[in-house]
Amino acid sequence: MQVFAKLAELGSFTKVAEATQIGRPHVTRIIQDLEASLDVRLFQRTTRSVKLTAEGQRFYERVKNNLADLAETTSMFDRNGSTLRGRLRIDIPAAFSQRSFMESLKGFTQAFPYI
Repeated sequence: MQVFAKLAELGSFTKVAEATQIGRPHVTRIIQDLEASLDVRLFQRTTRSVKLTAEGQRFYERVKNNLADLAETTSMFDRNGSTLRGRLRIDIPAAFSQRSFMESLKGFTQAFPYI
């Protein structure tokens, strides 16, 4: 489910492979196996893009919520309590490029994956 969610967010098998540190063929196989087990096409693939199908979008919304619930549930076992967690809400002016701002947050989200 984590690989599926990551692919839905990044839209690239290569980027998912890099982010998860598993091989691209393995990422592809995970998605193929998931689609086969559900008997539904979750992504529309072309040589240039990977996009969620309508069914994939509905599935992603549920998976995203389930993964968040799972992370919250397992966080109660964080013994040292030093991991930063929570929701961070940021408002930026419309004139500010949201794309460049989101790019700058990549390092932050990698350093603090539970925020």
